[in-house]
Amino acid sequence: MRLGSHGGVFANVPISTALLRDRQNTVRYNWGFRFALWCAILWGMSYLGLDIMTGQGLTAGVTPGSSTGLTASSSPYYTAIIIALTIAVFEAVVSTAWTSISGSFREWWQIIRRFDRVNLYFLLCAISSGSVAWLSFVTLSQIDATFAVAMVMFYPIIGTLIANRWYKEKVFKQCILGLAIIGAGCAVLYLPEAMKAANQNFLVISIIGILVGCGWGLESSIASRAMDVTSANLAASLRLTYEAVIWIIIAIVLSLVSPAEYPVLHSLSVLCSEPRALVFLAVAAIALSFNYYAWYQSSLLCG
Repeated sequence: MRLGSHGGVFANVPISTALLRDRQNTVRYNWGFRFALWCAILWGMSYLGLDIMTGQGLTAGVTPGSSTGLTASSSPYYTAIIIALTIAVFEAVVSTAWTSISGSFREWWQIIRRFDRVNLYFLLCAISSGSVAWLSFVTLSQIDATFAVAMVMFYPIIGTLIANRWYKEKVFKQCILGLAIIGAGCAVLYLPEAMKAANQNFLVISIIGILVGCGWGLESSIASRAMDVTSANLAASLRLTYEAVIWIIIAIVLSLVSPAEYPVLHSLSVLCSEPRALVFLAVAAIALSFNYYAWYQSSLLCG
């Protein structure tokens, strides 16, 4: 291969395949890190909005009082279920609309219709990340957004280890250095908030933080494997759709098994009656939806 088809000084200078590959990798990694930056910004925006919402007491009345049999210790967990359910449904609507706008709805429907191994991967992603998102909402309601976000920043370390052991993804020196920086940054952000939370069920919150980080690390490795056969946009849309379905099923089961203890419809009506809460939830859902698109693109481009 030769550079320049119109003559000139460098018209006959050959370019090696290795050089072209290096240039392509550089461009790919640059775009990957740009998507990773957008992922971080959107993720922080979503949790900041949720922190403001809970701090202003906009979820008051969602959790029933003691007359329903719920104790004070269990109320944050139920409130987090309602928040997770609402956000998951918003995300599914946003992602489906985005899939239609981008002209990929037919392909999305074809993948949904045949439940093969690829669908199973994204279902596992939805289970893994949906459950730990609920736990992060629990932490958010008990402490604040800084703690809820910082406690999971070590997840790339888990995802890298899983990818290396599962499908033998190579870990280069630059990757190890990046993971070390991530671990140090997580400690700097997390430990001060952890010390402030020492009197607020510190052990329980720390265990939740470890579980959340491990869950997102697991999702990143599973999603990277599944995106070998599908695009990042379709992957994110499928994963968000499955999470919404899972939370709807959980809500139906809870309301049928114990309607007095888990009045899901009543809680949703209380939440929907507060316009500001709906605005914050909608903004958080939009930010999280495009956060997943950016995250999956980043995983596809730079691992």
